[in-house]
Amino acid sequence: MTIERDLDRERRFLRAASPLAPPFRDHACQRLEAGERDYGNSWATRPIADLLFEIAEECVDVGGWAALTDQALDQRGDLDPAEREAVAKALREGARLGALAFGRIMNARGRLLEIEGGNGHGC
Repeated sequence: MTIERDLDRERRFLRAASPLAPPFRDHACQRLEAGERDYGNSWATRPIADLLFEIAEECVDVGGWAALTDQALDQRGDLDPAEREAVAKALREGARLGALAFGRIMNARGRLLEIEGGNGHGC
């Protein structure tokens, strides 16, 4: 059985996730379209626990990229201290939210694996 993407559902989901940030929603939709070109609908055939792990990995990447960008910020001599701190604060907040999302996704994954293990459908 082939599962097709529901574009309206995706837009509603992303709108709810970021009601005040249309650029996020628009960029996410573009990334989904690019992913479909590269990977087709392989997401539809993978176990949900695997998909949750992929999401968790992306959350970790947010923190890692924020840490690297914080270091690269030192190379910008054209920023005054207030500008530098504003960017650094955004990076720290992004890393914090990535860590929070990681924890929640991994908890959901663990719960799913417990449920699947209890009914004989473990991954």
